[in-house]
Amino acid sequence: LALAFSPKPAAPTEMTAVHKTLVCQTPFKCIKTHQVAVPSPGAGQVLVEAHGSAVNPCDVDYVELGFGCAGGGGTLGMDLSGVVAVVGSGVTRLKVGDEVWADTGGVKGVTGSMAQYALVSEAQTGLKPTSLNFTEAGSIPLVGLTALEMLQKTGAPWTNRTKVAVAITSGTGGT
Repeated sequence: LALAFSPKPAAPTEMTAVHKTLVCQTPFKCIKTHQVAVPSPGAGQVLVEAHGSAVNPCDVDYVELGFGCAGGGGTLGMDLSGVVAVVGSGVTRLKVGDEVWADTGGVKGVTGSMAQYALVSEAQTGLKPTSLNFTEAGSIPLVGLTALEMLQKTGAPWTNRTKVAVAITSGTGGT
């Protein structure tokens, strides 16, 4: 018995990514695209074909001041939504083809979300809610985690309490 099928092509070996060339101020003429090698996932990592991303205040800090989101250098961007293209060894929860959202933090090098592909930790990657498109999902991870952390620091999930009011007095950027 012979079966004919067309396997999905593997990720390309090169991609376009967004980097900064030096510390600069607006209008950010130091932001450039260039070709870089597509990273390969290591243990516990997935390679995601990027479909959505966002600019956060820490991205701007890195471009203007040299510290912030992409402090380790490499591709800019923290928020990511896309489709898993390749899984590394030890990845058990995600599979190729899964639609995901992620915070790219924690992986050094050419890993940011402002590229055709991003390398992320499986631990910092979740299945994208089906109610969100890639643009919406790509704008939430970092600010969503920030908001969740702040709510947890104030005692959330506030078990055994009703009518809890939360006053947010100094949210900035996407938060």
